[in-house]
Amino acid sequence: DTLINLVDSSLNKSPHKANAEVTRRRVNFTETGKQFPNLILTDTLGNSIYFQDFKGNAVLVDLWSSWCLPCRQQIPELKKIYTKYKSKGFEIIGISMDNDKAAWLGAIIKDKQNWKHYCELKTFSQNKISKQLSVYGIPSNFLLDKNGIILGQDLSPDQISYLLSKEY
Repeated sequence: DTLINLVDSSLNKSPHKANAEVTRRRVNFTETGKQFPNLILTDTLGNSIYFQDFKGNAVLVDLWSSWCLPCRQQIPELKKIYTKYKSKGFEIIGISMDNDKAAWLGAIIKDKQNWKHYCELKTFSQNKISKQLSVYGIPSNFLLDKNGIILGQDLSPDQISYLLSKEY
């Protein structure tokens, strides 16, 4: 906030100022060490669930899409992590930015993602979750401890595995 307030007002319409505002919002809302927000998610069957229902488990919130090649490329590593820590209470929640249900479900099946999945079936720019979390690019993720506190965000599979080894 202090740095943004130092920016000359003549730069208010600069894309760099807009990027700084996005970063500020994200830090204020989803900063490492803060409680992750209680989101309402819609699963593959159309059921809604509150995010707080996952408390008691370490959770990786993975924002992805069927059309995102980098997202899909890390799935094999996420599957290994999930297999290793699932029995200890670890969960992955895939939140898709897809607006095509067939593409979304097809990717889940093709990649054999056996964790929980949610999707609003809206374009990325209209997606409530991406707006709430100030996520403007994917892949993106948040790793939470058993109390819903953010341990890290936008982590590589190696970083996720390392943090989980400390948690378990």
